[in-house]
Amino acid sequence: MTLLINGSFLSQHQSGVQRYATEITKRLILSHDSRLIVKNPELANGYPQESLKIVPPGFFSRRLPNFWALYDIQANLKKSDVLWHPANIAMPIYGKHIVTIHDMSVFAGPEWFTRSFLAKYYALLPIVAARASHILTVSEFSKEQIMRYLRVKENRISIGYNGVGESFRSPQPEVIERVRKKYSLSKNYVLSVGTLEPRKNLKTLIEAWKMSGISTSHDLVLAGAKVHIFSGAGIDEYDLEQSKIRLLGYIDDEDLPALYTAASGFVYLSLYEGFGLPVLEALACGCCVLASDIPVFRELFKGDLLLTDHLDVISVSESLRMLISSPVKPPSRDNLERRFNWGNTSQVLVSASAI
Repeated sequence: MTLLINGSFLSQHQSGVQRYATEITKRLILSHDSRLIVKNPELANGYPQESLKIVPPGFFSRRLPNFWALYDIQANLKKSDVLWHPANIAMPIYGKHIVTIHDMSVFAGPEWFTRSFLAKYYALLPIVAARASHILTVSEFSKEQIMRYLRVKENRISIGYNGVGESFRSPQPEVIERVRKKYSLSKNYVLSVGTLEPRKNLKTLIEAWKMSGISTSHDLVLAGAKVHIFSGAGIDEYDLEQSKIRLLGYIDDEDLPALYTAASGFVYLSLYEGFGLPVLEALACGCCVLASDIPVFRELFKGDLLLTDHLDVISVSESLRMLISSPVKPPSRDNLERRFNWGNTSQVLVSASAI
């Protein structure tokens, strides 16, 4: 049996889903009989050439890019192959498929997405649920959501938590200083990292920030890109500069550890998450965290951070002041690595492929 990996994530915008795919893929290729399927080898820089399976786009895929991931790959499957789709979407027609579904946000909050994106996911996710040989997900909360919205039986779902990436640790002081200069950061700032979308609850964060009075001593730094699949974040109405709020846009992965480490605190007020990888990354870099009091964060990080009523501006404002004055100290990196390990999660996938 060969475990094949749908490599369409390599050409996608980098977010938590793509980081998950990258980390697991690296480990599978090193330790298991696995091959990464790509359109052309240029997309897979850094992967051994012998680990690649090149599937050039067919006639329809050259005009409809999604066609390659949904159909072209399967035309090259052997009966003994198992195909893993790490980024939510697949079209299991022939052979054995394992799909990682990270969350059910399209069902829990359809108002957060564009109509075209919703139409695609509403059409494909029920097919994935019905035809996939097995489903992986990243938390107990997401497992319960998949069972609820897609009517999948519990024995068809396995959980493998996201992990702590090796690069997410406190870097050397000179690296921190280089990143500080690159983004013109002040000495004291509170950080939030995530795509600029309504689910991240940035309007509440900005209102609470303005109320808290912390801007007299700190900047609020919002790092993240706008992505076309989401409806607007709703923050254009604010005078961000007057409130000492900075938008950095997309941040290179290599700069994130220094950005987390140098921050006075990290805040993540998301309305809904399947896991919330930026929270784990911030904790791994030794940054104190304030997060929304939602089920998945209680499952994963209770005791590791401050939780707040993310729907109440006054509560968030008070919690922001606590983040600066009396934060919850993050757990040790060893503690986090024992609980959140990419190697363990890749083994969950290997075990699922043998079912």
